[in-house]
This record gives sequence, structure tokens and C-alpha cells, in this order.
Amino acid sequence: MASVLTMIALSKITQQSISFDSLIKVIKTIAPLQGRMNLEKGPMGTIVLNDSLRANPASTASGLKTLSGFNIGNHRKFAVLAEMGELQKPQIEHEKIGELIAKLKIDYLVSIGPWQKYTANLAIKNNMQKDKVFWVKDVQTAAQILRPLIKPGDLIYLKGSLLRHVNRILLLLDGKEVGCRAVLCPFYHPCEKCQYLKKGFNQ
Repeated sequence: MASVLTMIALSKITQQSISFDSLIKVIKTIAPLQGRMNLEKGPMGTIVLNDSLRANPASTASGLKTLSGFNIGNHRKFAVLAEMGELQKPQIEHEKIGELIAKLKIDYLVSIGPWQKYTANLAIKNNMQKDKVFWVKDVQTAAQILRPLIKPGDLIYLKGSLLRHVNRILLLLDGKEVGCRAVLCPFYHPCEKCQYLKKGFNQ
């Protein structure tokens, strides 16, 4: 569908006396939106499917299904999930994600934050191996769990609402100093540019 819409858009634009070559040059300068299903080189030789900019039930389910569909041979797939924010029924929605994960081809689940406890519990309840499901309170603990588990070639899916800043895990696994343990952050700017990254923020 997306490719069809793209072709329609291209045909409309070319009708406006804009050369195709000029259009291609412009398209090549467009960078993908960071944190929206970007495949990136990850820490310790891993691959990261970075979907950490926003999270709601539909986008989380879609991302997990995409993760499940990747064929990465003998390597493993890790779902690293922070909370979905601003939900009317947060417990139910996080439980539904846990039920879904148990049905997919995902090797490990690392759930971060109070609401994610329901995701982890429901994944186990629906027969995901208990020793491959982890619920933790903050990104530091999540990184401690991941560090001895991940190997080169493994695929890590990062998902969470923006203010959960789950991408701090990548900084930690890269050996960066991250003192901020906030589960819910008041700031929208990238963690790398935050004055509280090393020392943390006291609300």
C-alpha cells in the first residue's frame, strides 16, 4: 500500500513541471525518523530494531510481529519493552502484549517499569519460558541482564513511550555513564544531550 501511495504521489508531483531527477535528489536527502523501526548497528555486535520514539498497543503489537518475522538464523531475538504511556486501561493493554509475545517467535523478553510487570506475567502465564522473561524496575537493571546474554548477531527490539527513554539501554551497553534511573522522565530531548544523564534527575 505504501509503495502504491508513493507512486501516486510521484505521478502527481511530476505533473507539476518538476523533473524526475530533481525529485530523486530530494528524496535521497530525506533521513528516516529516528526511533521509528530503524535497523541500527547495536552494542556488542548486535543489531537493534529501534522503535523507541512512541508506544501504543497497536504499534507495539505491530513491531513485535515484525521482530518475530525476521529470519536471523541461529541468533536470538530480544524484545526490550518499556511502558506504554497515557492508556485508559494500562493493565489490560500491557497484559495483551504479554499474551501476544508468548505466541510469537521471540526468544527473550525484558520488561521495564511497573506496568510492564503485567506484560511479563502474562507472557509466562501463556507458556513463554520463565527463565527467558525478565521484569525490572529500571534501564540499569535491564542492561545488567542483557549484557551477559546478548551475542554478536542477536536482534534487539526497543520499544517504549518517549518519556520512558528506553534507548538509555544502548548507552549503558556501550559502556557510557548513565546515572538517570527515571522510569518516567519529564524531558522530551534526547538522553545524550541531557544534563541529568550522568547524575540523574530528582523530581
